[in-house]
Amino acid sequence: MANDVERRKRLDSKTTPIAISHAGMYVYANPAFLRLLGYERFSEIEGIPVLDMVSEHDRSHLRERLRLAACTGNEGPSTTSAELSLIAEDGEHLVAEATVRSLSFEGETCVELRLHTRPAFAIEDTLSQAPWRAYLGIAFLVLFTLLPLYDAIPAVGWYLCGCKCRKHQETE
Repeated sequence: MANDVERRKRLDSKTTPIAISHAGMYVYANPAFLRLLGYERFSEIEGIPVLDMVSEHDRSHLRERLRLAACTGNEGPSTTSAELSLIAEDGEHLVAEATVRSLSFEGETCVELRLHTRPAFAIEDTLSQAPWRAYLGIAFLVLFTLLPLYDAIPAVGWYLCGCKCRKHQETE
């Protein structure tokens, strides 16, 4: 029992986001994990299935890693990693490298989930989930903003094309 109190204190002081689940439900999350996902207290996620906080397309990956970690128990190396898109409290998606391993926590065989975030992942994830219409819309916005300037103001046209064509030489 004293060992579990020591472990909780140690985990609470870590800056790495760490959560522990038993039977697929959160039984512990350190303050760094809660902060990362936008929660203030553990009671807000207590008993929530781990898979409910992962985007739908990553659930099968995490489910398999949780199963592998739980199957090996505490008998050997059971660490697996996966890149996951987690769903924060406000509904935003956060991409993190998740390391999953089996451990004994408060007398039960549990699974530890450690998150390693990279700010660039969040941008890549957002861009990859943007619909193709958004890319096309941005391209047309830029294109149709610059083309009228090219013909309307010869000096701008000269600057954009960088040439000394007859049309742009007349303005010099």
